[in-house]
Amino acid sequence: MSNLTELPVRTAAHLTKAQRVVLEAELQRELARLERMMAVRRASGTTPLDDHHGLLSEDAAEHGAATMLLAGRSATHHAAVVSALNRLAQGTYGICVVCQEPIPYGRLLAMPETTYCVSCGRVR
Repeated sequence: MSNLTELPVRTAAHLTKAQRVVLEAELQRELARLERMMAVRRASGTTPLDDHHGLLSEDAAEHGAATMLLAGRSATHHAAVVSALNRLAQGTYGICVVCQEPIPYGRLLAMPETTYCVSCGRVR
């Protein structure tokens, strides 16, 4: 096999139905939390760099940059959670995207959106 896309797709048979229910609930809670946070940002109607006095102070500029960084991270995390829920629905959740080995339940509990097993996650 010449690349990772040719690896056979494994299913998450190592997870019990109860474990999948717990993980799905965690993912749904996180998705709801992220969507609430993103909705608040949208509803505020301001951008981090809005300037009502003509000039931005250094503190305001730093705050704006930090806010933009957090917004980007939130969007990335949201996409990862949605992807994990899709994999769960498809039966491929809990399988490392690199080595195709099962991701241990404990790791999934700690990071339900992860796509890497412990070994492959260390090199990322």
